[in-house]
Amino acid sequence: MELIIFIAPSQSVAEIAHKIIAEMGLNMQVRKGSMEEVVKIVLDNPQVGVFISRGGTAELIHRKTGRQVVSIAISLRDILPAIHKLVARGIEKIGVAINQAVIGTSPQELQVGPVEIYLRPWADEEDLKHSMEEFSQRGIKGVIGDANGTELAKRQGFEIEFVDSGQEAVKQAIDTAVKIAKSQEVERSRELERKQQVERYVSKLYQDIEQAAAAVQEMTASSQELVSTSQGSAQIAKVAAQELTNTTQILGIIRQVAQQTNLLGLNAAIEAARAGEHGRGFSVVADEVRKLADESRRSAGDIASMLVRFSNAVDQVLSNVEQSNSISHELAQATEEIANMLEGLRSLGHNLMDMVENNPK
Repeated sequence: MELIIFIAPSQSVAEIAHKIIAEMGLNMQVRKGSMEEVVKIVLDNPQVGVFISRGGTAELIHRKTGRQVVSIAISLRDILPAIHKLVARGIEKIGVAINQAVIGTSPQELQVGPVEIYLRPWADEEDLKHSMEEFSQRGIKGVIGDANGTELAKRQGFEIEFVDSGQEAVKQAIDTAVKIAKSQEVERSRELERKQQVERYVSKLYQDIEQAAAAVQEMTASSQELVSTSQGSAQIAKVAAQELTNTTQILGIIRQVAQQTNLLGLNAAIEAARAGEHGRGFSVVADEVRKLADESRRSAGDIASMLVRFSNAVDQVLSNVEQSNSISHELAQATEEIANMLEGLRSLGHNLMDMVENNPK
């Protein structure tokens, strides 16, 4: 599996790892490096999701890089061959000093026949020194330990046996790492699916916003045209009202002419009566003049009634136009506010699209 790197603490562990990886049919790198080298190995492989190492090396990787690390354990079964070697040398009091993160057990004392075993997992350098002091006080001659444990024990004169992770512990670590890597792969697939779903949602949102913005732009243009038309209609209605006023004034003049004509006809009739037989023809003309005056007066009255109704209609039209003009202004203002909000949403949608497109898969 390409998403796992096995960093072996020793050549023997590296060989065990190669054997198990081949048996499991996995594609996995096995690297051997010192404490100084492992951090560089991890940082040089950002695509790797899981690392396998042991003890202080595993702790260092996690502390320095924050990456997922599976720690290789040392089981009590792994210690048995080292115990047998020390017993074969005649040593029956044996101390075990192994990093606590590796052996994963608490301090304990074991008795196997004549052999006394003092298991002392250590957490730090101070713990390790205390363990060596205890071993000396108890008369322990042989020490089984990891690299740090055996190094200190050797300097203090103990017989030492280095213990390494066995096949069972290495296989267990590889199994755990494979499960974690598979889980990470599943999560990556889910994350990719979620990202693609977000892309679809954002794309649809952006399209909807674009369509809404186009519709609002069209509505804005129509509103502006309506405002312009309403203003034109209002102006026309005002001109009609003014012309109606002028017509009313003309009607007043007609009424005055009718009254004068009627008076003239009456005077003519009086004069015709005085003239007797000679004024009969003039009397006929006077009657016609008075008829014309009466007809003009009635017509003027009818026209006045019509003008009153027309004036009322013009006033109503003017009122409606002014109301329509006010509504058109409010509509245009509301449309402009909606357009501004949609422009903000359009910008947001554009930013979301950029974020989704620039987000690495």
